Amino acid sequence: MAKKHMVTVCIVFLWAAIFGQLSSVHADEKTDQLVTAYLTNSNWVIKVFAMMELRNQKSYDIYEAALLDSIKSTNENLRIYAVASVLKLDSAGVDKIKSAQVVEALITFLDDRKQPFLSDKASEALELLTGAKKLGGKKKKWEDWFTKNKASLPDHATVYKMVAKGQAAEDPANGGVESGGIRGGTTVARLEKLNKNGLDLVLCVDITGSMGPCVAAVQEQVSFLVNIIISISPSSKIGFVCYNDASWVALPFNSDLKVIQEAVNKQLGATGGGDWEEGVDKAYETALFDPLLEWREETWKLIVIMGDAPPHTGDVDRTVKNAEDAYKGTLVPPPPPPQDRKNPKKKVATGEKEKKPVQLKEVITSTIQTFSQNERAVVQGVFSRIATAGGGTYVNLDDPSLVINQILQMIFGKEWESVTSEFIEVFKANVAAADPKKKK
Repeated sequence: MAKKHMVTVCIVFLWAAIFGQLSSVHADEKTDQLVTAYLTNSNWVIKVFAMMELRNQKSYDIYEAALLDSIKSTNENLRIYAVASVLKLDSAGVDKIKSAQVVEALITFLDDRKQPFLSDKASEALELLTGAKKLGGKKKKWEDWFTKNKASLPDHATVYKMVAKGQAAEDPANGGVESGGIRGGTTVARLEKLNKNGLDLVLCVDITGSMGPCVAAVQEQVSFLVNIIISISPSSKIGFVCYNDASWVALPFNSDLKVIQEAVNKQLGATGGGDWEEGVDKAYETALFDPLLEWREETWKLIVIMGDAPPHTGDVDRTVKNAEDAYKGTLVPPPPPPQDRKNPKKKVATGEKEKKPVQLKEVITSTIQTFSQNERAVVQGVFSRIATAGGGTYVNLDDPSLVINQILQMIFGKEWESVTSEFIEVFKANVAAADPKKKK
């Protein structure tokens, strides 16, 4: 029995050692991908995401190198998010990156009237790293403190040297956005491809009375959604479809924040309702087929349906089938409506080519179920079916204020959840700090 027990223990330790090695290899590969993404991309958002993830996976030596590099960057946004990322360090992280080099670099941002938000975050970061609480944000006081205490700070003169190790490897497509984000692949590879290809995003929003809080949240936060998407992928565009029992294009694809905000404020007014079921099917078909929405061939394509009620019973199966066909690329558009003899279609001028509609394929369809007072399980069942058929994800959302976070996570992927939330938090705080109304 003793020998048998000993053999079992040895096997357990052997498997533990092998599993530990495999886990280490996997972690090293992910670290290499993040470092490569940081070094080889000019887009500041990708750099920020890679840097924050290096911190989250506790690669503190590499994170410190990226932090110092970002602080010296000429890109103001990169500097802001780099400094703000320090405030999310745990105690182990603080001990690891606290150095004379980091402290001295942060001091340079103090008393900067042109970048008050950055100056404030640098002051908070210095307090976190050093424990010195009574110096405020005064640059002269911190410079004096640094002169007296520099010798007691760890000297990281030789900072970890980041080296790109080839392009980020791509995982097999996972068939949806549940965890892998648009088109599957590694977290880094998706961000890189999103930056390159752009995104066509259509939000189909139920605007009946019960949707009031969620519609208000979209109106209030759409600027964050637009700015963040455009920051990572400047060629991206957003469109809106409104629906109750009917549906219509509230905004064709656009990337101009002012135009988008005006359309959302004017078109998204949550009123009316009546019967329980709504025209989800009509809204989805409008998003897919209405010529006002000019889908582009090369972009990533995402439709998000947001509501608290299902389609009418007889329309559910057709909606699910459309979602499946849009994802698989087998979608057949309906025939055009009969020509109005009084308003015949304008002929194409000589020498011009009539535009052919884009054959939609790999359109991801996701659904957000907002707080439903009636038969929530029924709504969940239908919305889940639509999202599954459309290669997307279903989310049950009771807190309307998180709607923009959820949409961004559908784009970036579940793996980026903590980084996405942090990014939005800093984004909102920076915007608020720059608002003259907030300074009164």
